[in-house]
Amino acid sequence: MRLTRVHLAATRLRAGILAAVPAASGVETQRLIERDFMAFDPAYKARRVLAGERLQALAERLAAVQATGNAMACSNQIFLESKCLYPYTADWPRLEAGLDRPGEAAR
Repeated sequence: MRLTRVHLAATRLRAGILAAVPAASGVETQRLIERDFMAFDPAYKARRVLAGERLQALAERLAAVQATGNAMACSNQIFLESKCLYPYTADWPRLEAGLDRPGEAAR
């Protein structure tokens, strides 16, 4: 019983502390993320634009092949992993590898 009371007290304390700290807006959070990536890689914005264009082109190629009845399951899975990685990475070799692999099968 004591453990439960201690746990509840700690939970209430954390909730009170968190409630006192104003949450950052989505725009502020995105700016913070971008600033950190720019500090890590000064070419981040340009590389991200290029990766985004490649991601879009790959999506279109996969959709065209899938429209013919070929599920492209493995290529689609790799594409989805790259799509999830894209917004939050500056690991360009890893992202490019994910963009290259399904692209070869979709040609």
